[in-house]
Amino acid sequence: MRYMFRGNYLDIWLDSEEQYRRALYFGEAHLSYTVRRYLPRENTFTEEVVRRYWGYPDSLKLRTFRGLWPRVKRFFGLEPRPYCEVDFDEREVRFLRDYQLDALYHILAQMEECGCASLQAATGNLPRGEDCRSI
Repeated sequence: MRYMFRGNYLDIWLDSEEQYRRALYFGEAHLSYTVRRYLPRENTFTEEVVRRYWGYPDSLKLRTFRGLWPRVKRFFGLEPRPYCEVDFDEREVRFLRDYQLDALYHILAQMEECGCASLQAATGNLPRGEDCRSI
């Protein structure tokens, strides 16, 4: 079994038809959900299944969204490969404070795991001509 990230999608190629059928059952149970809607004019409910996976039986491939990687990884027992490798010299970031360095390491770890990361940080507006060390 092999897998590859392609943009926002995760493609998994399975080795046999049995694995492919097992993957479809997994997708139905863990990669889809049901939306139930009430129709007031008819006084009934409808249910619609929303699938967040696609099966390709010709190539024994399953495709899902990249954000569902943790579920897929656990179910298939896949070993995580780095999505991207980020290399930098720690001497280049020695000016960072401890909490900033900690945030940087967390972001890099998440980027290696799933290929994306978000950081929200305040800009900290200072009065003109003042340095943050003087406050």
